Amino acid sequence: MANRPVICHIIVGVAIGGAERCLSDIVAATEEIFDHRVLFFDRSPDADTRIAIHGIPIQYVTVNPANPLSWIKAVYLARREVREHEVHLVQGWMYLGNLLSSLVVTGMQQPPAQAWNIRSNVTDLTEERWTTRVAIRLAGLKPLWPDLAIYNSHAAQAGHAQFGFGDIPDAVIVNGIDLTRYAHDTELRQQVRQAHGIGHDESVIGMIARYDPVKDLGTFFRAIKQVLTQRPPTRVLLIGPGMEPENAQLMELMAVAGVDPSQVILFGPTADVPRDIQALDVLVVSSRREGTPNVILEALASGVGCVSTRVGDAPRMLDNGARICDVGDHSGLAECINQALDAQGRWADGDRQRLKNEYSMDACISKYRETYARLLGS
Repeated sequence: MANRPVICHIIVGVAIGGAERCLSDIVAATEEIFDHRVLFFDRSPDADTRIAIHGIPIQYVTVNPANPLSWIKAVYLARREVREHEVHLVQGWMYLGNLLSSLVVTGMQQPPAQAWNIRSNVTDLTEERWTTRVAIRLAGLKPLWPDLAIYNSHAAQAGHAQFGFGDIPDAVIVNGIDLTRYAHDTELRQQVRQAHGIGHDESVIGMIARYDPVKDLGTFFRAIKQVLTQRPPTRVLLIGPGMEPENAQLMELMAVAGVDPSQVILFGPTADVPRDIQALDVLVVSSRREGTPNVILEALASGVGCVSTRVGDAPRMLDNGARICDVGDHSGLAECINQALDAQGRWADGDRQRLKNEYSMDACISKYRETYARLLGS
């Protein structure tokens, strides 16, 4: 379609996580309305094939986080991209992408509209990487503010006021779940469990996430140790980048908690979450902080029990106090897991209905479409 408004998305990092999946879904659902372009900045760029499938131009820029000249070059290349393609809206993703988007449009004679996408609920900057700390502090300066900050959780919207974001025009667009991709499938469940060598009588507790200190695997394994002691026919399945035997830090956390490695399946990254999530009976989010964890929505839509620490919008999403515990409380987390195992799917119907009402992909995409149109003045 000719004369589509051009939107340039700026994102730092290439691990396929919640932000990348959300970006891919937005691109796929609105490519007939907007002309999307994506700029990826990372040390070792690697294509997100889910975006590439849609034929969206992707420009990769290699940066060295410790080298200021590298970031200056990145801003220069991004500014040139925005000018050459007559971009109408620059959409930053996550803190470094947001900061880059502001630096790109600052000083332009006719700057495009600008939006940030904030997908974390940061409460303590000391836990962040230095690059993220700097990005957040700089982004709180008024000259760098965008036309709109888009949060993916109400918790993140409320929490960012302490960092100087409170007066930035904002909106909350919660993550959407594609209920045609995520649904309980008994036959597929049996196939996946068989592929992992999981017995019919074994319960499976799992986590689907990248390995990162914020996921608090220490608390997860301590909780798991309690559950495994009480429920011998139970296995643990960890899926995601870094969830592999070669990760020495992961193996040390497991050993410190006293968890037997033979009871843990370290699957590593997957390109098919809708398939592999079927193996689980209970999915665990033990994070120290989150915004709106996509994986909770994916688990609930798939009929998988889910428990979480009290982070971000997880309490709102789960809508059940029995499935929520305090951050770092491994005993409370173990109790939640046991209750979810005992429930045996009794909460599934209510969960899926709530997803349809509040977290559907159609509703999410519709809000992004309306928000972008408003920013573009049409």
